[in-house]
Amino acid sequence: MNRSVLALLVSLVLAGCKPPTFSYTKVPTTISEGNPFLVEVQLTNASGSPRNQVVTDVKLTSEDISFVVPPEVRDSDAEGKVVFSGLHFPIDSDGTTTLTVSAPGSSSAVSRVLTVSPSLTSPFLRGLSL
Repeated sequence: MNRSVLALLVSLVLAGCKPPTFSYTKVPTTISEGNPFLVEVQLTNASGSPRNQVVTDVKLTSEDISFVVPPEVRDSDAEGKVVFSGLHFPIDSDGTTTLTVSAPGSSSAVSRVLTVSPSLTSPFLRGLSL
């Protein structure tokens, strides 16, 4: 067997050995602080196709703005989907953040940038007079 064929076979085997990862199927782009939102992720294989398997101890973290209450650690359903609901950023949160989903035995995934803005019910905005 020549080296190029061997190299091709090794790369194909290694591609199949990559750990599963998550892709975001529902994630907002803009969030009003204090208002609940949800995030849904799907476990995928190395080629990006859904992977039907239960994943345990799935965690969701926020990079720059902390959640009011840390998201509950979850297990996926049999189709590899995980929904984190009832998520809140604190009142008077303002700025951008990203989310990271992770689980043992899989690669973590970072969301697109989320913009968090004061809501119209924010105490700061209610105190403004026009």
